[in-house]
Amino acid sequence: MAIKDRIKDLRQSSHLSQTELYNITGISQAQISKFEKGLVVPSLEAIFALAKAFKVNPIEILRDDLELLEEEVETYKNKIIMKDPISESKQLLETLNQLNENLKQLAPILTTAETTVVCSMLDLCKETLQAKKDTESAKTA
Repeated sequence: MAIKDRIKDLRQSSHLSQTELYNITGISQAQISKFEKGLVVPSLEAIFALAKAFKVNPIEILRDDLELLEEEVETYKNKIIMKDPISESKQLLETLNQLNENLKQLAPILTTAETTVVCSMLDLCKETLQAKKDTESAKTA
């Protein structure tokens, strides 16, 4: 199940409209619609907000797109536990490093399109992590 389908399924199983999800997450109804149609890939920040709204671990949203085995899902779920923003940044960095390692191992068997998608997701992770670090730095300054 793709991220777009997972988001829609989680929203519907939570008995939330797109507008209600906006009220919980602050992500506009239009943006949620784009996520569900697959027109836009949600940022990591949006994935965390959606996961919090659905009361699931963020890995539940990403699991199929990352093609994780059930054992890997459980491992990541134990590693990615949403807490305070500082530990979130640390977790994001650890996850990003793990994704980079996995990509290196998969590179020989991935198609160009698959490599492009994975690289785009990693770029989103990097951007989100940098934004979080900047926000945390500004708060402590």
